[in-house]
Amino acid sequence: ASPRQEVRQDLRGLINHARFAAQNVDHLKSYEMMVRRHVVGWNGISLQSTATNPDGKPDRLANSAVESAWTKWGRRGTCTPCGRLSWWQIEKVAATMLAREGNFILREWRGRRFGDFGYQVQPLSVDLLDLDLVQTLKGGNYIDGGVEFNEFGRPLAFYFFDGHPLEAHTGRARTRIR
Repeated sequence: ASPRQEVRQDLRGLINHARFAAQNVDHLKSYEMMVRRHVVGWNGISLQSTATNPDGKPDRLANSAVESAWTKWGRRGTCTPCGRLSWWQIEKVAATMLAREGNFILREWRGRRFGDFGYQVQPLSVDLLDLDLVQTLKGGNYIDGGVEFNEFGRPLAFYFFDGHPLEAHTGRARTRIR
């Protein structure tokens, strides 16, 4: 088997093992907590705008406006489509996923439907990635493990299911989303 095929086959098991260990091994529990505490911090990662005027001096008015808008966007109810998370909570979820599973995925949503700023993000579980999807596409592109690549191996898109495989209670048929 190719290395990619082996990774595809083993990935679910590795992630499940990592999740189990993170819940049952004190050292790993502590590691996740330390990543959240020392990477994200008590108030989250802050934004400091450094816009300057043409003369090279700081544009205090613009910097204040940007930082104020960032704070407003990051409040609970504004930055995610579900409305239940603040930006600080998303940062903590991402830090936990990164420490536990080695990755995190945020889906961007843009447009009028997505809040006052027309932009929201949604954390996604790697479980939603269609790891079994492997296809050859036109123009040298290909899909391997739910990730579409161009002919040079650069990732272009991800293929997710719209619901978790173990959440049949939602009553939705799982569909694949590019």
